Amino acid sequence: MNSIEYITYHGFEGLNYAPDKGYYPKFLNAVMERIHQKMSCNIVVTGEAGVWKSYCAIHIARIIEGKKPNGEDRFGLDQVVFTYKDFMELVLKLPPDKPIVFDEPKRIAF
Repeated sequence: MNSIEYITYHGFEGLNYAPDKGYYPKFLNAVMERIHQKMSCNIVVTGEAGVWKSYCAIHIARIIEGKKPNGEDRFGLDQVVFTYKDFMELVLKLPPDKPIVFDEPKRIAF
């Protein structure tokens, strides 16, 4: 099943990109509906190296989190983790409706 068939099969044929908003409103509405119903909402971003997966995940989290009254993002870089231990600590620390970006661990050469 290719991506168009998958989208049509699962009822997401109306995922029209809104350039003025910078996201797909139907996708965001589906995510927010799950969050408001206290349902799990796990989003996985996959792809080849260098295709901006981390940026995409953080952008989605920023949209879900929204902005403070002064216009600053509510989502902070402290909500981005690289280890399972840090992920579990954040899951226990944050309220259930807060997004967490679990990015791939970076390899450090010595």
